[in-house]
Amino acid sequence: MTLLLKVDGLHTYYGSSHILFGVGLEVHEGEVVVLLGRNGAGKSTTLKSIMGVIEFRSGSVRFCDRDIGGLPSDVICRGGLGYVPEDMRIFKGMSVRENLEVARRPSRDGQTWDEERIFDLFPVLKTVLTQRADSLSGGQARMLAIGRTLMGNPNLILLDEPSEGLAPVVVQQMLAQLKALKAAGLTVLLSEQNLKFSLELADRAYIIEKGEIKYQGAADALRTDAELRYKYLMV
Repeated sequence: MTLLLKVDGLHTYYGSSHILFGVGLEVHEGEVVVLLGRNGAGKSTTLKSIMGVIEFRSGSVRFCDRDIGGLPSDVICRGGLGYVPEDMRIFKGMSVRENLEVARRPSRDGQTWDEERIFDLFPVLKTVLTQRADSLSGGQARMLAIGRTLMGNPNLILLDEPSEGLAPVVVQQMLAQLKALKAAGLTVLLSEQNLKFSLELADRAYIIEKGEIKYQGAADALRTDAELRYKYLMV
């Protein structure tokens, strides 16, 4: 499989606080890879470092065989790396349609994401198309954030805690929708605390603890090895 993303030796700080300690991971085309860890382990910081939201001090990030370390987030995004942050960052004063339209970019590989394809994936968005984004439920807002990112036709999408704060029934809906994305061939790197949710999706997994990668391997190994899950995740 084609290597899309290679992260090597990332060290990231918040001020004088050292958060990431030599983080490395890889994502190949067509994979769903999950970065697991407890709250505060460094999952979101890893995604923000990859995306250029936070500047890392040392290490490297290569995407589509291009060094993207130090580039602004908007440049990275235009290069084909999509990002859905935990807080979603939808434009609350704009309608659902406007949120989708503002993110539209040409396809790079002929597999175009447009409004109709987004509505096939998230039918509820079609029913609230003219509503302001700040009127949406948490689940609808999460769907809009993902849909808006897909409108940019990314080669790879970073999802930060997609199940966070959602009601159990909405989590199951989100799981089904992300499985549909996987079936469509989208490459995904997600960070999650929800182990069950993650292992229903992932091909491979990394576990981060106190800013260091402690485990990497097939998701099947975590599904079947209770001792391994307990050692790093206490579940």
